[in-house]
Amino acid sequence: MAPDPSAAPPAMDPSMMDGPPPAPAPPPSGGGMMSPQEAEASIAAALPEPEAGGYSYKLVCKVAAATEAAIKSVIGKHAPKGGFPKIVAPPKPKGGDMLPGKLPMSIMMPALLLIDLAVSIAGPAGERYRVDPSTLTDDDDLEMLLAKLQQMPKDKALQKAVADGMKQEKAAAKGAPGPVAKPPKDTAAYL
Repeated sequence: MAPDPSAAPPAMDPSMMDGPPPAPAPPPSGGGMMSPQEAEASIAAALPEPEAGGYSYKLVCKVAAATEAAIKSVIGKHAPKGGFPKIVAPPKPKGGDMLPGKLPMSIMMPALLLIDLAVSIAGPAGERYRVDPSTLTDDDDLEMLLAKLQQMPKDKALQKAVADGMKQEKAAAKGAPGPVAKPPKDTAAYL
């Protein structure tokens, strides 16, 4: 006799799962907007502890500078009301060049919000910038994030897609229709 397809799947015993439990979900792309407190809590929960000894202080500062440059070039004058959270570099650690513990929220919050905004508004043009915060466990992962942030100001297609998307969102919020496509010059052929 075949199993009933409408029946619920059997519950899994956590002790039978291979590997560590799944990481917390990253902030959602698109869809509903979260409050700033919800976004911060979601990002903080998704950020892992570093694998070995912390993150390079200089690298974290480079990520902060790249995030600021990317926000200015990609969002620019189209920043949402209230803007982005202020980027604050952490104080230099005492006794070394490694920043212990999780990545600072004062840097990661704006960086990940920018990436989420680019992915949700720019669609395919922003998809290659997607980052799962739970994978940022060492300096190599942070270098990958830095490379993506440094590429954003150079990506004209991304900048245009974000600007167009934000204009449409602002127009929709005001109740006005978005930009209307111009008809072809030879409209007589369609009449």
